[in-house]
Parts: sequence; structure tokens; C-alpha cells
Amino acid sequence: MRIELENDDEAVSADQRADLVARVFRTLCRYGDRVRLVRVRLRRLEGPATEGGNGVVSHCGIAVDLVPEGRVLARSRAADSQHAVDQAAERIGHAVGERLSPPVPFAVALPAAQAQRELAARRAG
Repeated sequence: MRIELENDDEAVSADQRADLVARVFRTLCRYGDRVRLVRVRLRRLEGPATEGGNGVVSHCGIAVDLVPEGRVLARSRAADSQHAVDQAAERIGHAVGERLSPPVPFAVALPAAQAQRELAARRAG
């Protein structure tokens, strides 16, 4: 797995960048060789000040290229870069997991569904 970080937020130090990359790695390392490339894009945008805020918002986008093919995307925005990356990393972890998890075979799903119906019938009757 290769991780690339594109950072426009000058307020993020080298140590913070290393922590951000480590956070994304910890989220995706369980998928091993099924993740080819991870691109993390961090932007700091200024907008109108709001009540309780200064108008500066950090945006984080994560794109994951999968093996053998496919791409999964997640985005987040927060008041600071750490929270934006944390939210986007959590989202991308769920999205990659959903994409890579094998579908439940019909033969397994059918008995489980039948068992749930039988249990509901017993409770109702």
C-alpha cells in the first residue's frame, strides 16, 4: 500500500502530517494487498465567519485504489485538519470494508432469514 498526501494547509506541521498518514494506514492496513494506492488530499478553506467559529474549515478527501480494480472515495470537513482526517478515515474504512467484503452466499442467508421469521412467529404466537 502506498499513501500519498497532498496538503495545502500550511498550519499542519511535518509531525502532524506523519500522524495523519499513520491514521489512514492504521485504518486500511487490515486489507493488505487489496489496497494499491491511497491518496489523501487536505485543504484549508476560509469562508465567512460563523457564530462560534472563525470561518476556516479543513476539508479532507481520501481516494483508495483497490486490487484488482475499483476506487472508493470519502470526504469530510471539520474545524481542524485532525478531525477532518479522522472522520474521512473512518468513512473510508467502512466504504472499503463494504466493497471488499464477500457477499453472503444465498445458502447461508436463507437459513438465517428463516430462523428470524420462525423466531418472530414464536414471539407473536
